[in-house]
Amino acid sequence: MGIPASEQIQIVRNSERFKFKAAHGVAFCFLVANYRESVGCVADLPIPADRKRSYWQDHNLASEIIQARPVINTRCVSTALDSEGNLFITGNSLMAIEECYNFTWQGKARARQIAQMPPTGTLCPCKEESVNWDTTENLFIEGDNLEVLKILQKSYHKKIKMIYIDPPYNTGKDFIYKDRFSDTSGRRHTNWLNMMFPRLLVAKNLLHPEGMIYISIDDNEVFNLVKVCEEIFGYDAIKVIVIKMSEASGLKMASVKKQGTIPKLKEYIIAIKPSGINNIEFTPIKKSGWDSEYNIYLDNFSRENRDFYDAIKDSAYLSDEQLKKLDEILSGVTLRSLSEVYKGPVSKKNEWLFDNSWRICQCVKSSSVYKLSEEKKKKNKKVSGVFSVKSAQGLVYLVRGTYPETSQNPRLQLIFASDNLFVHPGDLWSHIKTTGLNNEGGVPFKNGKKPLKLVTELIGSLKSLNDGDIVLDFFAGSATTGEAAMIVSKNKNIKLNYILVQLPENLEDTYKLASTEMKKQIKASMDYLNESGKPLNLTELGKQRMRISIEKYKAESQMGGFKVFKLDQA
Repeated sequence: MGIPASEQIQIVRNSERFKFKAAHGVAFCFLVANYRESVGCVADLPIPADRKRSYWQDHNLASEIIQARPVINTRCVSTALDSEGNLFITGNSLMAIEECYNFTWQGKARARQIAQMPPTGTLCPCKEESVNWDTTENLFIEGDNLEVLKILQKSYHKKIKMIYIDPPYNTGKDFIYKDRFSDTSGRRHTNWLNMMFPRLLVAKNLLHPEGMIYISIDDNEVFNLVKVCEEIFGYDAIKVIVIKMSEASGLKMASVKKQGTIPKLKEYIIAIKPSGINNIEFTPIKKSGWDSEYNIYLDNFSRENRDFYDAIKDSAYLSDEQLKKLDEILSGVTLRSLSEVYKGPVSKKNEWLFDNSWRICQCVKSSSVYKLSEEKKKKNKKVSGVFSVKSAQGLVYLVRGTYPETSQNPRLQLIFASDNLFVHPGDLWSHIKTTGLNNEGGVPFKNGKKPLKLVTELIGSLKSLNDGDIVLDFFAGSATTGEAAMIVSKNKNIKLNYILVQLPENLEDTYKLASTEMKKQIKASMDYLNESGKPLNLTELGKQRMRISIEKYKAESQMGGFKVFKLDQA
């Protein structure tokens, strides 16, 4: 617990602030001003090295601290300077403060207070910039995202099913976000954390009990951000995915070789699900090559037949009628070699194999399946070239009817290639293209986009997404999340709604502060907006992209429109 106000003494001397706590009138612990809850520390005072000793000799601050609380038994306390000139207080009865693991920074308590303050702004509708105002539930909001998030709490408390954000990386190089959070005092990480902490606290209030958050980040702040997220959402709610972002080639490698540095090839996705990292399904990725063991083709076996088999193979309530229907399907199936079936060019064969992997198999040994097969043969006397057997647990297996009966352990169980040639991406992703994104979505924004395929994969990974669920992005940038929500709606045949929040940053102002390389990229965005007759703000790129996406997906996504609101002071 923190120090009670009644037991605090604050001394201000040349801008140096300290606190201490009395205990039973006997001893005290000397604490730095930015005291962390439950953590005591020896004072390491930020006095210039060349002034430390003279500073304490001239001002005798330690004596003032002791004299300020007469009830303290000063005979139990002594002071000294260490070899570096830092003051510390000692004593045989010096109180021990319980130590604990904690992550903190200067301004953290204030950042928490800011998150709890009520909003002071209001959202003003802008119908003239909206699309299908009367029918859409999608929102595009311009303004500071912390204030907007607070306002959204009234209507969207615990209602947001998916949040994706791509916040500023604190690199000092991003030409859109003002993400150089350092200053002359070396407070770069502190200021960045004070920016992110209150926003994530408020975002937690918006998240559905079964909702999920994905955050893109790089090496500059990933470790700090993980600690913040663990504090807000819980340790068991966090997983980190590594995303390969570039190859170890090109011009940057020349600099790496010359300077002897290590190239940056990756970024991170922090996955957060307060209810536990579960109920998530990523698209399987195919292995680099075809396994030649899969060489049996099921002729006269349709996709509908495979879907029926998949639906019942693990069913605990499999009926005799379902098993009979499956055997009727299998009775018409013929097993053929791949060389008999594929007659196309060699260059296209690998593609054909993966496309047909759902009906290509291999035969494997299984003593348990062999026993079930022998029992079925004895009962039925005659079986087809392919038939099914059911275990006592209700599992259904496909069997090659022509297996050699003289063998004690023959290859007879049919295993589909599609069940084994596609693998879970895990927490190390290298399968999503992250280059060539400049004009993705129809708007030029080279240095500020995440791949549409990546964001689509993340949003679509939550298996519990349903009609009417809401996707939120409060660092919307060029509105990739909005387009991704449309694609997920189309793929899952549901209607997702989205809320996009973005600060209307002026590109002309950003251009003046940018490097030569960044100026070219900013100018491309400005030229595009000029040609479109739009103001030179980042939010205009996002709105233009959404208008393009609505036309592109309107027949399929059921998400044809968005309402524009602009933050104003109440």
